[in-house]
Amino acid sequence: MNEKLLVRTQRLKQAKDEAEREAAQYRSHMEEEYQKSLTEVYMHTHLYINLICMFSKYFYSYILLL
Repeated sequence: MNEKLLVRTQRLKQAKDEAEREAAQYRSHMEEEYQKSLTEVYMHTHLYINLICMFSKYFYSYILLL
């Protein structure tokens, strides 16, 4: 009886360790994806701000010529 309990306990510990490893990998993967999306948003925002500044400058120059 004691041996069965020991084997069962070892299996449960092994399953717990494996689940914790998989959860850590999943969290790491999701954090990586999140950081990628933040980078993309930053790059697009930076591009749009530059475009707005550029068009504003040309528009202002055009108005001054009128």
